[in-house]
Amino acid sequence: MLSPTSAILRNRMPAAILFTLLLITGSCKKNPKEDNGPGEKPGPFTEIPADMKLLVTPKAAPTGNTVTAVIGPAGGTLASEDGNIAIEVPAGAVAAATTFSIRPVENTLQKRAEKTSYELLPHSVKFNKPVKITMNYDMDVFDDNADALQVASRDEATGQWIALPTALDKDEGTLTVEKSSFSLFEFFEKFMLFADDDALDAGESTQIRVGYLASAKRVTDPDEVLLAPLVPNFENNGYNYYIVSKKNPVIENWLIIEGPGTIAVTNQVKSTAKYTAPATLTDDYAIVQVTLTEIPPIIDPKVPGGVRNGGKMYLREQISLLRAWIKVGINGQEYYVKGEIVGGSAGSKTFGIGGSSIIDGVGEILVSAAVVLGKGNPVAKSGSYPFGIGFPGGAIVSVNIFEQDWVSGYHDCDAHTMKPSSGKINYATWGTTPGTVLEGSTTFTAYHMTSECDKTSKSISLSWHIPL
Repeated sequence: MLSPTSAILRNRMPAAILFTLLLITGSCKKNPKEDNGPGEKPGPFTEIPADMKLLVTPKAAPTGNTVTAVIGPAGGTLASEDGNIAIEVPAGAVAAATTFSIRPVENTLQKRAEKTSYELLPHSVKFNKPVKITMNYDMDVFDDNADALQVASRDEATGQWIALPTALDKDEGTLTVEKSSFSLFEFFEKFMLFADDDALDAGESTQIRVGYLASAKRVTDPDEVLLAPLVPNFENNGYNYYIVSKKNPVIENWLIIEGPGTIAVTNQVKSTAKYTAPATLTDDYAIVQVTLTEIPPIIDPKVPGGVRNGGKMYLREQISLLRAWIKVGINGQEYYVKGEIVGGSAGSKTFGIGGSSIIDGVGEILVSAAVVLGKGNPVAKSGSYPFGIGFPGGAIVSVNIFEQDWVSGYHDCDAHTMKPSSGKINYATWGTTPGTVLEGSTTFTAYHMTSECDKTSKSISLSWHIPL
């Protein structure tokens, strides 16, 4: 699924900035018939069983600025502010001047940080001619599996997703559909690899699965092809897929193409495999690859015959090998921070650890945990330190997640002072000699200030393992 240059977790914050922060803080085929314009080809499909759970998502929240343009009977164009989606309204599509809008929204079909979904307006309008919609995809991220990309639109009334005939242009990195009405549009990967755990320590194992986002016709409206994670289905980090359980596609050749470890197939149709990290870690990651053949076709008006059958496809999944990590626990979810991990002293003022990562479906996480040095606590060393703000021996923890700062203390307006969280942070080991492994942990009540005097709180846990 990922190449080495587009890892699940990507480093963002250099060590100098981090310690500045410490100091400041202290098998179904598609029926393509739809009102999608030219290029449609009939194809086989599987009727949705009455008890099948279709893929339904809530309405997505806006994430950026809306752009608008008034387009009349002569036609016109409009592109999003980021340039990643554009519409081309042909002459005669509307009978009078009409306001068209493009609004970036959250990904709800596939929660990937490397792409954006868009809501197109107006809704509840049937155009006289189909409007061309072109979406860009990041070729560095998606080129390996571009043949598995397709665009879907969300039914505003039901929240279900409709798979659309999609023209793929690998040279330009674009996906194009034609539609006579507007809603929310998002492109997705029909096949992906999923690891139960994508971050392993030495000797640990994880199951890796081939996931398939199926499509099938709607019983009440056979002209529409809906997305459905078929049974047995599973959800992994926001991806709602089902595990391939039949020999369509054919799955073969599980390999480790980069890094250490072993891989072994664990079911008859080869759709799951077990990866095991080596007993001693010398690499930061391993990349597992599997080959798919006899891939169910995707309707593509651009290719001869109107069907993009893919032929052979390679899926890849990167497994991070945790030589250095900080684990953050929030609301029952655990996240591994593995980018730009640091541990050490900032002059004679503080010592601590920190790191940053971008995580799919979450965004950037920044973590810092520091202890203030000074009288009575002049040197960095292992031990338990109470939370405190500004005094020697006091610990300060800051976690930025979902673009919110959560800190081990808050501003008490009545007392006109900063009050620390209760509890302590435990530096189980500390040192500066190469070969030393920094370890520690804490669980505390973290506070987010919603205004100058108002706050909200939640429990956050940290643990870390940082070889020097």
